[in-house]
Amino acid sequence: MAQQRTQLTITTNAADVNRWLMGQPKKMHQAAKAALSKTVLQVQHAERVELNKEFTIRKAAFMRNRIKIFRFPKATPDGLVAVIGIDSRVRGTPLLLSVFEDGGKKSPVQGSRVAIPITGSKARPAFQKSVPPSMRVNRLNFQKGKGGIPKGAKRTFILPTKRGEYAVFQRGPGGISTGPDKGMSPLYIFRNSVPLKRRMRFVKIATDLAGEQLPKLFTRYLRLYIKP
Repeated sequence: MAQQRTQLTITTNAADVNRWLMGQPKKMHQAAKAALSKTVLQVQHAERVELNKEFTIRKAAFMRNRIKIFRFPKATPDGLVAVIGIDSRVRGTPLLLSVFEDGGKKSPVQGSRVAIPITGSKARPAFQKSVPPSMRVNRLNFQKGKGGIPKGAKRTFILPTKRGEYAVFQRGPGGISTGPDKGMSPLYIFRNSVPLKRRMRFVKIATDLAGEQLPKLFTRYLRLYIKP
């Protein structure tokens, strides 16, 4: 997520402002710092609300915490700077949340294809549920078997589908007839990549809120810290 900066400009009578603020630079700095702190907290809340609107989230607290204030207002040579963004530092599969800002695609992390769990299968019984560790595609440990067909743990196979794609099937009782043979249930479908549509407006939310709230908050805190 690109960092956005908002510049605050106040137009007023310079002579009056100079007399009013004479000897008060520290309090003016405190007012600006308080206003910017409140603004980034509002941005964080608004972006978390946006996240809940756009996605059905399995690990709600985990995903909310990815929208992170990396730095509260701090003085720099360019003035007060605060940083908010997406924390993508997670274990395992890279977090794709920031990709939804502009759209993109999910590419393979290992191998040449992305394994997509079939909802309603043992790999993912329901969308709200994560793939059980024992059913993760990398845990099935596929090896080439008879006829060159990759076979894995839990009676799994990799076979082509009628559409020319490849999928992981599991043989066993209760299987459905969508596989090459009856009694085989699909667990994963392999794709070269998965398109990810633009769904988030994090940058716009931050820009709009900063432009609307920061001047108001600065004025409020300025009056609080500096008495005419």
